Amino acid sequence: MGFGTLDHVILPHTLSSIGNNDVLTVPTERITRMADTQPTPPTDLDADIRAILLALGEEDAETIHAVAAYTAELADWAAAMDDRATESNETDGGDAPATPEGVPDDATVSEIDIAGVEYTYYQWREGDSIRSETVKR
Repeated sequence: MGFGTLDHVILPHTLSSIGNNDVLTVPTERITRMADTQPTPPTDLDADIRAILLALGEEDAETIHAVAAYTAELADWAAAMDDRATESNETDGGDAPATPEGVPDDATVSEIDIAGVEYTYYQWREGDSIRSETVKR
């Protein structure tokens, strides 16, 4: 009994939006095309980033997958920072909150809630020391 021609390949994947036991099917002609032609970075990227991506194309698959996982995490983090900045601008009318006296403008700012009380926590470095100040909001 013959199995016919192979026109799709079933690949495991790790996309977080799809369950771990699901599979992704890819037409075999795409896999062949992918193996024959190395992808090129998007042309609208900065020249330095394109050069880095072209150099990455010389690495082994394991390294490229590790970089892809990192860049996915980095993109999620950047999106969260963008969302946080947007929420902050909407909350305070677009103006950055004034830092307390003695706290540098470039201090790291964290907003925390302890037992239902909101605080703004500032942390910065002075020489070899790490300084901080907490302000009840």
